Amino acid sequence: MRSRIFKSALLLGALNLGVMAHAQSVPKIQWDSADVAVTYGMSIVKPVQSNQNSWIPGAGLNGSIAFYHGLGAAASFVGEHTSNITAGVGITKLSYMGGPRYTYVLKTDDTKHRTSIFGEALFGGTYAYDSIFPAADGAKDRTNVFTMQVGGGLDMEVGKRFGIRLPEIHYVQSHLPNAGSNTQNDVRLAAGVSYHFQKR
Repeated sequence: MRSRIFKSALLLGALNLGVMAHAQSVPKIQWDSADVAVTYGMSIVKPVQSNQNSWIPGAGLNGSIAFYHGLGAAASFVGEHTSNITAGVGITKLSYMGGPRYTYVLKTDDTKHRTSIFGEALFGGTYAYDSIFPAADGAKDRTNVFTMQVGGGLDMEVGKRFGIRLPEIHYVQSHLPNAGSNTQNDVRLAAGVSYHFQKR
């Protein structure tokens, strides 16, 4: 009996040492820098029932973190609303996306103020309501669809870590039901303020 207990204790100790050694060999996730920005913008859309473009104003909150030489991840939340997208019909859209981002710091003579450009590809969804969305079982007033966003922007620091984001340009594709192709190909233009975190 004692022999079994002793062997079990040895086995558990060996397993514990193995787990600890493996944990120490796994590299910890490191980050170089991070950014957060608040923006205001306009999306250029073309309703299927109209030959003219419409503008939808909205605000956004997005952030990013760089892990290795500018490579990292970003997340974005954008809310947009208009009361007259076409023929007295309005729409409210809440978009939430995440994906990879690459940030490049421009080389300038000003060492105190950081200027950078970034490009990203984000994927997620859009929850839209207060509108009319055709469906097989009748029109609905809300829907939730897949959305992707590709683009980038420029951040110019004007103070200690605070900056101006101008411009921010994205191509946005969503799949809201519209009694047509059920696909929207929009362009979003935005500007705002940013804050930069740098690891020391």
